[in-house]
Amino acid sequence: MTPQHVAALPTGGTTNGSSLLDPEESPAHLPHFPPGITVPLPVDQYTAFRHSGFGPSRLHVAAILIQSPNRRQRAERFARCGCDAWVQKSDDDDPTYRVVAGACRDRFCPACQQTRGRRIAANLREQAPPGDYRFITLTLRSSEQPLGEVLTRLHDTFRTFRRTKAWQDHVSGGVCFCEATINPETRRWHPHYHIICQGTWWDKHELSAAWLAATGDSHIVDIQAVRDFDEVCSYVVKYTSKGMDPTVWRSQPALSEAIDAFEHHKMCFTFGTFRKLRLLSAPKSEASWIPVKRASDLIRDALAGDKDAYALCKRIWGRRFGRWLSETYSCVDTS
Repeated sequence: MTPQHVAALPTGGTTNGSSLLDPEESPAHLPHFPPGITVPLPVDQYTAFRHSGFGPSRLHVAAILIQSPNRRQRAERFARCGCDAWVQKSDDDDPTYRVVAGACRDRFCPACQQTRGRRIAANLREQAPPGDYRFITLTLRSSEQPLGEVLTRLHDTFRTFRRTKAWQDHVSGGVCFCEATINPETRRWHPHYHIICQGTWWDKHELSAAWLAATGDSHIVDIQAVRDFDEVCSYVVKYTSKGMDPTVWRSQPALSEAIDAFEHHKMCFTFGTFRKLRLLSAPKSEASWIPVKRASDLIRDALAGDKDAYALCKRIWGRRFGRWLSETYSCVDTS
């Protein structure tokens, strides 16, 4: 592995003359940590690219993990996500390329969540049974209770709701994504489920009444017909990759509470006839793969002006690589 560098938490200043913040994030919107915290995130050309766009969020998660003695191994896996990555090519006449790297698979790693979302979407496209699909959103009214307790209530209520005649008459199965937001002023949590389900038409007012009967105090719901299955897959990638709402990322106490709460709750799960689907199974490949080069070395060669290396990077990572290169290294000619 290439030598590790230490990344320090952003404090509103810059590193090497350039800001660590995404354009839409200002220092006022970022969590404030005790001074002097240093987060040992290994940095090489590939990990910098892999986690580009997530820098502040990634550093804040790492800072929370590393301060907990019980999370040392998790913090180490998180810190090394993407390290020692290799580019491989398939052994055939028209080779395809892939990148193999150690991934942390942490629920609060945006890069891993994006990969997870794409995998779930691909498996859903391949395995989901034909039929009519709908998007359903079920919410709980905002609460001052700790997030862990609110999530437990949402999970238990939804499990009971699925046993009702109203639900079983309209829904056969589906996949559920959990999202939690927090009001930055009142500090009240607002959890909700985004559900892709298969079943029959259900009047929104009837759904609302049934959900109110199940919760006793919450009636806000939404239901929409799915126009095509590609829309379903885009929905999956969106909500899996999204992770936490910006209201959570921008508050250190809220982010810390969310990390604690989701250690005991799933962000995504299947139910009903979808339980048999293997949405996280690795894609099958019959190709033999040949190592080409370390991913960081390939990117370094592209930075040095190697046109073949740059072309291969564009082939593997598409336009995102070109954008990252031009934004990060403005002196590099990407034409």
